[in-house]
Amino acid sequence: SIPHPGYNSETMENDIALLKLKQSVLDVDVVPLNDQSSDNAQDTACRVLGWGASTEGGETSATLQIVSLELDSHDACKEAYGAGVFEDTMICASAPGKGSCQGDSGGPLFVTHDDYHAQIGVVSWGSGCAREGYPGRYNSL
Repeated sequence: SIPHPGYNSETMENDIALLKLKQSVLDVDVVPLNDQSSDNAQDTACRVLGWGASTEGGETSATLQIVSLELDSHDACKEAYGAGVFEDTMICASAPGKGSCQGDSGGPLFVTHDDYHAQIGVVSWGSGCAREGYPGRYNSL
């Protein structure tokens, strides 16, 4: 793997890496990265996919899960996690009683347009799972 050169293990900023494969992967669908900055605005509807636990401390899922969330403002994220913990390269998303959980890390956060989906982030971490006042944190793409 090729970790992001700006990765910070204390804040988890740039918690992302590239995988270099020995062979080309053929016949796979790709999801475009988002190119519309308006999609990163507060209250934008988004979704996250993952195989993680459905409850804090629970077992990972045998079935791919999807949950609908809304993006939170950067100010709300900074307030929830404190100065120096939430960086501008991150996105927060939440919904009452919903969110990503253990086992979802690395999964996609995406928005839906009229005729396609676009990935805007990657699951990084949060405080527990869907805890009120602590939105999930995602690396912005």
